[in-house]
Amino acid sequence: MSIVERFPSTRPAMDRLACSGLDMLGVGFAVIGVGGRVLMANQTCRSILSGAGRGLAWRGDALRARRRRDMRALDTALASAFTGGRSLLRVEDVAGDGALELLAAGMEVSPGAAPCAAAVIREPETAWPGADSLAQLYELTPAEAGLTETLVRGVGLAAACEARGISVNTGKGYLKRIFEKTGVRRQSELVAMVMQGVAPFSARAEAEALGRTA
Repeated sequence: MSIVERFPSTRPAMDRLACSGLDMLGVGFAVIGVGGRVLMANQTCRSILSGAGRGLAWRGDALRARRRRDMRALDTALASAFTGGRSLLRVEDVAGDGALELLAAGMEVSPGAAPCAAAVIREPETAWPGADSLAQLYELTPAEAGLTETLVRGVGLAAACEARGISVNTGKGYLKRIFEKTGVRRQSELVAMVMQGVAPFSARAEAEALGRTA
């Protein structure tokens, strides 16, 4: 089933473009609704979850874990994401010595709409977006891009600041400027936006067009 059929959108072309970009990076992306229902997914996500020995599986229209303990962890992660939280899970394969990593982050929805979460599913050896790429994509300074790179890996602000060798107050200042440049308001939104990758180009193009006509 196509992306548009799974997740009706007023911007279907952008949905396809964002998912295609993640396909090129080898990163699986899905929008998950209540009950684990998959509302949208790119081709890489479908391919990753089709493996018989994987610890995560796509059963019917829902994302499921094959082990009970992993299913409980997945339910907890999604419940947190539905309320604006963020979780990073590692789910071991049921066959072999491989694993999958899943980053679940809340997504902003219209008032009254059912909650949903952005889920990034990847094999651990797949690279996350690097600081250099983030700096170019979002016009961040090296320090801001480095902090963003660490946050995208599922690390909280305090731990990210410690990893980058900066104080929490300095990190908060960087984060404020990152939010201003990317147009998001929360860390979970930043993670979801970075992993979708393409959406900011549209927002920036619209802003530049408004500036030219002002």
